[in-house]
Amino acid sequence: MLGAGVGIQPQYRGSGVEVLGFPSGFAWDQIRFPMGVKLRGTDFTSTLSPRDLVDPQIWTGTTVHVDSATGDDSNNGLGAYDGDFSAPKRTIYGAFATGNATGGAYRVLVKAGQYEESAFTRNGKNEPNQPVAIVGWGGAVRYRAGPFSVSWSNVGATYSAPVSSVKRLFRTDVLTAEGSYSELPKAEDLAMCQAIVDTWFLDGQLYQISLSHLYSKSGQVKVRLLDGDAIFVDLGSDIEAAQKYFQQQLLLIETRQRSRQAALEALQAEVTLLRDRQSDQRENFLKAQSLGAHKPDYVYLTGEVGVQSRFALPFAEQAVLADALFDAGGIAPGTGDVSQIYVLRGPTKDEEFRGITAWHLDAINAIDLVYAADFQLRPKDIIFVAEQPVTRWDRAMSQAIPNFYGATSSVGN
Repeated sequence: MLGAGVGIQPQYRGSGVEVLGFPSGFAWDQIRFPMGVKLRGTDFTSTLSPRDLVDPQIWTGTTVHVDSATGDDSNNGLGAYDGDFSAPKRTIYGAFATGNATGGAYRVLVKAGQYEESAFTRNGKNEPNQPVAIVGWGGAVRYRAGPFSVSWSNVGATYSAPVSSVKRLFRTDVLTAEGSYSELPKAEDLAMCQAIVDTWFLDGQLYQISLSHLYSKSGQVKVRLLDGDAIFVDLGSDIEAAQKYFQQQLLLIETRQRSRQAALEALQAEVTLLRDRQSDQRENFLKAQSLGAHKPDYVYLTGEVGVQSRFALPFAEQAVLADALFDAGGIAPGTGDVSQIYVLRGPTKDEEFRGITAWHLDAINAIDLVYAADFQLRPKDIIFVAEQPVTRWDRAMSQAIPNFYGATSSVGN
């Protein structure tokens, strides 16, 4: 089942509304999908919503995004939300392949732009096999048959190009009121084509299109010039002079391109030298560090911690109190007093000696341990965790009782 958004809005109510009948030959299943069309001013409205024409699971299924300008069929086409074109497909048939693989209904969001006709189903090779809706996103989505670029040759009164399978020609620089390309009428013969501007004629294997007087009339289409465009103006018809002029322009463009290429190569060489220099510096630093030439700064942990040790401060990074505490095994369970955590810091080399600064952290409430994750350490800081009072009493008794038994034994002897 294939659904396409047709842009029909809910029914208008009120005066000035004309109920329209269906044109002759318009076959519509009014039993399954009752629909009425009304005209109010220049707006056509309908009682039927396009969403009612497709499988409702389409609107809850997978969304695949397509963008002909920035897409790549190697992308998955998915996004975090509808309209997320961060990894779009390039073609609609690429989106079909992804949607079909889900095994369920899905929708394809096609970003505004130009698409080749073959990009729709790859000439019938990639068809949807699940219910799908194709929805334009952010503006008009236009298709054109045949190649996007055509090489034209100047043959005097007309310009010619190799024939294609398409038997209709359009001007892409002149749009209709609906925003579509303007179609050129076909002339009856070559003479009429050469005599009437904006007509075409199929001459054997070539399309002849009369555009020689395109810019001679005021009010005709204006050409938007880009940086680097060349214009040749000649009141006569000296083709050789025009060819020489454009040959000079081409030579100038080639010279500029070579200059840009040389500048790019010089920049790449400079970047390569910089990377090599940085690589050598990194390698020398690692070797010197392995030989002890670059010793890190330390903080020291003592008291009731898991392991009394020193903690190396990282290069070009900032360590905090929690890093050092938990690197050493944390506070000793059963003996450490979490209400008596201290950081002792002496003066720096540039400061006069003003005594020792001590910071106290009372973490008997576990919430206060958050401060340990914010307190920044400095080289030569001393981290001290005091023992619990019961631990101090237990250790005093452990030292006193052996002495007591030792003294009793001496008296007995």
